[in-house]
Amino acid sequence: MSVYRCVLTVGILAISMSLSGQSLDDVRRVIDAEQYESAKSMLKTLLISQAKSGDAYYSLGSVYLKTGYIDSARSTFTQGIRAQSKNPLNHVGLGEVELYSGNPSGARIYFDKALNLSPRRKYEAQLAVGAAFLALPNPALNTALPYLQKADELDKADKDPRIFLALGDYFALQKNDAAALEQYHKVHGIDSNFLRAGVQIARLYMNTGQFKKGDSVLKNVLAERPSYGPAYKLASETYKQRYLSAPEDRNAAIQAASYYRQYLEVTDDSFDSRFRFAMLLYELKDFQSLELELSKLGMVGPTHPKSAIVSRLRGYASYENGNHPAALQYMNIFFNSIGDKGGICAMDHTYMSLILQKLRQPVLALEHATMAIKLDSASTLALENIAKAYYHERNWGSTIESYELIRSLNGKPKDVADVSLHHGTALFLKYVEAFNRRESPAINLLSQATALFDEALKHLPGQAAAHLWNARTLLLMEDVPQSRMLMVSSYQAYIDATERSIAVQSAATKRSLIEVCNAIAGHAYAGNDREKARVYWNKTLFLDPMDPTAIAGLKAITGSARNR
Repeated sequence: MSVYRCVLTVGILAISMSLSGQSLDDVRRVIDAEQYESAKSMLKTLLISQAKSGDAYYSLGSVYLKTGYIDSARSTFTQGIRAQSKNPLNHVGLGEVELYSGNPSGARIYFDKALNLSPRRKYEAQLAVGAAFLALPNPALNTALPYLQKADELDKADKDPRIFLALGDYFALQKNDAAALEQYHKVHGIDSNFLRAGVQIARLYMNTGQFKKGDSVLKNVLAERPSYGPAYKLASETYKQRYLSAPEDRNAAIQAASYYRQYLEVTDDSFDSRFRFAMLLYELKDFQSLELELSKLGMVGPTHPKSAIVSRLRGYASYENGNHPAALQYMNIFFNSIGDKGGICAMDHTYMSLILQKLRQPVLALEHATMAIKLDSASTLALENIAKAYYHERNWGSTIESYELIRSLNGKPKDVADVSLHHGTALFLKYVEAFNRRESPAINLLSQATALFDEALKHLPGQAAAHLWNARTLLLMEDVPQSRMLMVSSYQAYIDATERSIAVQSAATKRSLIEVCNAIAGHAYAGNDREKARVYWNKTLFLDPMDPTAIAGLKAITGSARNR
């Protein structure tokens, strides 16, 4: 959802010109401060005494739309039309519902109706329609602008700051910061108490990396009204973005959660607010806090519109916290509640597969892993996990089948180098084990392996392990032209890669280096390059002074020199 969704909807849904007195002021302040539960309560109370107020219905429907209750929004806008048929705003509301339902042609019918309905309120209708297009998850900027410009033209006295707020948001989305700032400053010129413009100026600075300026503006906003929730929410969003761009920065994640908790304190400690907090905790990968938060949300009944999503998140969090039976329970609730309604995504299948793998249900785990890739070619994690489990069990056949399934499904792993390395290694080891059992394995297992190692090195040229396994494979391909030369080249590349690495060499790496140096020396000795053989056997002895292969090799060089 666009970061401007909150501003655009809130700014426009507060247009309630037919309401009067303190009640209107109260509702506007509460809505702008994002105290949506309080706003709903106030509007419902207001509608008891002003049952024909189309504007009240529009404001209430817009709050429902903002908080994700599209069916409730549609019903409320419809009631508003029944109550005051000539009020254009509820037609705009139904049009926005159609936009969110993926029916732009249906939306146009409602928008045209609104614009032709009431000449006296045309600028409000133009403004509301323009804001509706800006508030889409993918804002329709070119469509929105003419409506906003028309609203500005019709508001000849420049009395409505929301027009300039919307124009500022338009320019901000266009990355035209100077024009956006000009419009936001116009808002302050009309109404210095319109704090939303200040938050948007701070957002503009934050989005362009001017964090000190943005922070200064936010502090000014909070100095005017310490309970102004949108300022805390922007601070939370800013730290969240810092964390997402640098996941190792856990302090940013902590700050993002802390500011959102302050946002909850000054707005509504409602289900919807806490639900959004849970979504934030998921993005921050704070699964322990998420599970605690969800335990409170989980008390909603199964008929609640968001109960399925709560079950989904509880499944995710339980898995990440190692509670696999509970994770399966929640994911089953989620899948059963969604049914065939089309709300299941690749991540759901990925988590379900990972959970089933932990609970040793391989058939179902494979089924979900496969479905994840079918829904999203990049969702290969679960099937990669299955392949690696087989790899660690030394079940080379099943390892290879799993990786080949990823390829047959046109899967696009995030770490192609790692997948190619393990796939190629499994092919090599399958060949070696069959050869040792005297089963005459197919030579194409080795050629497939070298192709995969080449693919791994294409994506990660410095991957030492791929050079090593490639050299080992080429060593067995005696009948392939130039295989020996390529083998030595790969062995040398392994040495170079380990020397460039800043990691401390492990015992396993030293063993591999000994293998490599001995192989290069042996190949050099066989080709009568005794000086090169001497150099590499001495490298071996530097790593292990008692290595028998290097000792025997150097003795052979010394003996052959005496015999000349």
